[in-house]
Amino acid sequence: MSPSYVAGDIANDEINRTAVDLAVAKFGRLDAVIFNAGVLDPVTRIANSSVSEWRRLYDINVLSIISMLTYAVPHLRKHGGRAVFVSSGASISHYVSRFPVAVLLLSADLDCLGSLWQL
Repeated sequence: MSPSYVAGDIANDEINRTAVDLAVAKFGRLDAVIFNAGVLDPVTRIANSSVSEWRRLYDINVLSIISMLTYAVPHLRKHGGRAVFVSSGASISHYVSRFPVAVLLLSADLDCLGSLWQL
């Protein structure tokens, strides 16, 4: 079996759909998705950063996961598949720029997130 891969920007919905479609086409099913993409920037005070820098962080660290799950979950549910979320020590360490991320997480509807993780 020859190796297959999709190279691209994880924040691109089309790339995510293509990756899921390729895996299902090649293996006939999808048993797992491992999320291991993330960025730390901007590591600065909000006053020293731009909205576009924050938008990129959320596109990669949050919205890309939702995008990939949108395509993967129907296939994962068919065979009891799982999603694995990998993070770094940066997710539990204090950084000056983490305040907006903390606010997002604190304001999230935990019931909704709990059901999201149950594939």
